[in-house]
This record gives sequence, structure tokens and C-alpha cells, in this order.
Amino acid sequence: MEKKNILLGISGGIAAYKITYLIRHYKKNNYNVKVIMTENALNFISKVTVETLSENKVYVDSFEMDFNDKKDGFIPHIKLADFADLFILAPATANVLGKIANGIADDLLTSTVIALKKNIPKLIFPAMNVKMLENSFTQKNISNLIKEGYKVFQTDKGELACGVIAKGRLPEPETIYSLTKRFLTSQKLKGKKILITSGATLEKIDPVRYISNHSSGKMGVSIAEKCYEYGAEVDIVSGKYSVDSYLDSQIFVSSTEDMWEKIKKLFGKKKYDYVVMAAAVSDYYAKD
Repeated sequence: MEKKNILLGISGGIAAYKITYLIRHYKKNNYNVKVIMTENALNFISKVTVETLSENKVYVDSFEMDFNDKKDGFIPHIKLADFADLFILAPATANVLGKIANGIADDLLTSTVIALKKNIPKLIFPAMNVKMLENSFTQKNISNLIKEGYKVFQTDKGELACGVIAKGRLPEPETIYSLTKRFLTSQKLKGKKILITSGATLEKIDPVRYISNHSSGKMGVSIAEKCYEYGAEVDIVSGKYSVDSYLDSQIFVSSTEDMWEKIKKLFGKKKYDYVVMAAAVSDYYAKD
């Protein structure tokens, strides 16, 4: 695999600790990683930890240059922007989102974002309290970033640092790695629309019992995620107890009839290039 360069921005949210695991995923898979941290991010994870994991110097201050930097004419925000084949900002706080969306460049991270090449993917993973996330200014900033070509991913729902169960969580490192692989892989299926089914259907006998099978849905979900990685637009229709995919397009259904009806509706909306029927549908149903 070609050794691509990932520029990773870390802003000052509690979820910053997860990024240490994300860096390990990239390093284990042969990517170069350089990291820019905000001053506030240093309150959550140390510079030494990130430098050890990334095997590169961590950049914080726009004017922090050692002797070799000066000798080589190193301007941090320009050189770092030129280094990147892919830019990832995780976690992205409401503060940093607002700065980038409004063209403010008052530290090394935001200055580098402004200097990034137009053609490289710019991926943003917000993480914050749900009230901050749902604030109209935050939502407006996210919309503006999307309009400008940034890819802003949905937050997860779960327990937040304040103890509330709500949206605002940073996705797990494994999920972020999987979502970003699409932007580091040859896009063999770019422009293709693919429908995939997975898992077992469930046929009710009565309010307590049902007929089903032991299919986990792993095969269908794996096919779907690999297709997404190669650039396809993917829809997944899964049995009720299929394993979850990190893809937002996964739809869960119960019975074989439910699955068929959902597939027909999707066919009415899209013209698919490929259909992969990996679901283990039931052979029988109980007569009323």
C-alpha cells in the first residue's frame, strides 16, 4: 500500500483521549501521521503521548520552530497543509467549528485548515454536549462547512461527559478509522449504487414465539462496508438482529415481507447498479 500522509487535528474536548487509539490504527496500517493540537487539547492528552504514538513531532504553536525548522525555512501552517493527503479533525469542538466555518485563523490548527489544498478530503468529527450541538449557531456552522466541501460526520448517541444520554459523542476510534478508509482507498466503485441485504428475518408465531435462524448478518454488513470503502453509495436492509454497521444507511426490518416491502420502496427511489442478497430470509411463516 502506498504510504499516504494523514494530518490530524485535535481540539480541546474530553473525547480527545480517544484519538490516541485512532493514531495507532493508522500507524498499524502503514500511514504517516502528523498531529496538530490546540492549547486546550493539551489539557486532555499530553504532547509526549501523541508524539510517541505518531512517531512525529506534535505541533501546537504557530511560532514554535526549532533550529532545523528555521534552517529549512519551515512555516508550520503552510508546510503542514502541503504534507496532507487527508485532513481529519477529531474531536471538533463547537469553538473550532465556528472558527473554521467563518474563516477565522487565530492559531496553528485553524491557520493550517485555511491553507489546505482544495482537492484533499477534509473530514470533521464533532463532539460536544447535546445542547451545544443542537444550538442554532453550531448547526449553521456545520451546514456552512458542508456547503464548502467539508465532510462532517454525525455524532454518536450515548452517555456524555455530563452524564446525559444523548447525541454528541465522538464515534469510537475503530468507526472513525473505518469511515476514513474510504478516502484513503482506490475508489473502484465510485458513482455506483449498491443495495445489500443482511441478517435473518423473523416470522412471528404469537406475541412470544417466532421462527428465525442463526444468521448474524456479518457477511452482508462486511460486503456493504467494503463497497462503501471503494466509493459506492450503499444501502443495507438488515434483519432485526443483524450486527450493526457503521454506515448510516442501514435499515432494520423484522419479517421477510417487511424486507421485501422496504426493498421495493428503495427500488422506487434509486436505480441500483448491483444488488447483493446476503440476508438469510425465513423459509416459513405461521398462518394466521
